[in-house]
Amino acid sequence: MKAPPVGSSPRRVRHVVTEIDRVRGQLAEVAATAAPAVPAGPSAFERRRILRDKRHGLVADLGRRDRRIHKDINAWLNTETGIARVQDATLDQLERSVELLLDALTGSRRSLNFRCFLS
Repeated sequence: MKAPPVGSSPRRVRHVVTEIDRVRGQLAEVAATAAPAVPAGPSAFERRRILRDKRHGLVADLGRRDRRIHKDINAWLNTETGIARVQDATLDQLERSVELLLDALTGSRRSLNFRCFLS
């Protein structure tokens, strides 16, 4: 900090230093409570919930189209993705299962395993 100008009283200097400390404290509070610059996306928990919901809807669509029960379709998906329980599935496993369902619904070549599994 610079030396006070000639002729400044010690009382004035203490006042200025106190004011500077007060402003620094306010800036620190604002910085601590400020929102992050980049908006955060959904949490991993929320993303898994969204993917589980999407998977559920796609299983229902595929079941209606092929007249298969959900149990068989889910067994195929779980085998292909290594899922023991959907509630415990990782994001990668859920994303992969949604991809497999979309492939099966659109008739992609990769969905041939689905036909063989259910036969």
